Amino acid sequence: MSVVNKSATFFKSLLGDGDKYRDISLVMVGHFTSDNIVYWKQLREVFNIPLVISKKASSDEDKKHILEEHSTYISADRQLFSDATYVKTLLNEHVKTNSIVFIDVGGYFPVIASGDAYVEGKQILGIVEDTENGFQRYQELQNLTCPVYSVARSPLKEPEDFLVGQSVVLALELLLKKHGMHLSAKKCTVFGYGKIGRSVANGLSSRLLSVSVVETNPIIATQAMSMGLHVSNRENALRLSDIVFSCTGNKNLNTKDLHSLKNNALVVSVTSVDDEFDFENLINEFTEVHRDEGICLYESNITSKRFYLVNEGNAMNFFFKDYTANVGMFIRLIQAEIIAAIKELVMGCELGLHEVEDIERKNIASNWLSVFNDEY
Repeated sequence: MSVVNKSATFFKSLLGDGDKYRDISLVMVGHFTSDNIVYWKQLREVFNIPLVISKKASSDEDKKHILEEHSTYISADRQLFSDATYVKTLLNEHVKTNSIVFIDVGGYFPVIASGDAYVEGKQILGIVEDTENGFQRYQELQNLTCPVYSVARSPLKEPEDFLVGQSVVLALELLLKKHGMHLSAKKCTVFGYGKIGRSVANGLSSRLLSVSVVETNPIIATQAMSMGLHVSNRENALRLSDIVFSCTGNKNLNTKDLHSLKNNALVVSVTSVDDEFDFENLINEFTEVHRDEGICLYESNITSKRFYLVNEGNAMNFFFKDYTANVGMFIRLIQAEIIAAIKELVMGCELGLHEVEDIERKNIASNWLSVFNDEY
């Protein structure tokens, strides 16, 4: 049985057959790669999905045609969804059922969770958030008006995070080769030694590169050292690195930092540009002097400092679309947990922040193993 067919079997075991949730609408934000199209198709079998919002960093015209057969498709940045009037108009126009669950990737719907985008006649059952930076946006809200589930810190997400980190390194390696360059002999620094940052560092080390880590949490910094990695301070890392991988999801670099970079350094992100960087003054302080496939060269308007911004500051693993963005069967684990969270919201739960119980995560993992591992 193919991986696609196994995925369909896996999802059907979680969702069941028929259209028992047809009176509930899912409004979905996501990276609609091939991995997620299979997932979307299975959800569509039992839920109404009137609206899908593709993140611009991974939007794909080929996938757009598939999605538009059954849903309204929008490719949009998160900033647009901070406008409560826009969100209310969008929901009124496209969502015809009374009950809505939002599937979020990156914190698109705080205006829903805060009640600022209240839509008369609609019952907001809740929100499921996939990412850490998105979860933090919901944590910052003073009063939630609907339940919010997070899967960002689930152990079921760790396989995906590991593979994302590996894909970032692979995608950069492929892009550099297209430009006649190589990773070899480059001094690399990874900012942020979280789950993805660890994987990026691992991928670089496996290629026998010099790897340093900048980590603000001293406990995690000691973990990096135990793995044989050099732990550097911020100033030295910027000054000495040929390639900077920013893996914090927390606006790690600003325009001032760009002036401190080693000349002709490459800057690479593992998430969206607005999450990883604070480049509000970029166009005032730097001029784009050259643009080629996937790489922009900037030069300071004040000094001769130059740096390369890769993939316009967006996640590197999405540059080659499905080739490096897909993480295969392992993404089914966290997608299954999202389904479990949706079910909890449909049944009803208290206001506040929630996570799926560990016993349910173990059930998901056991089910996954029985489908994808023939020897289990």
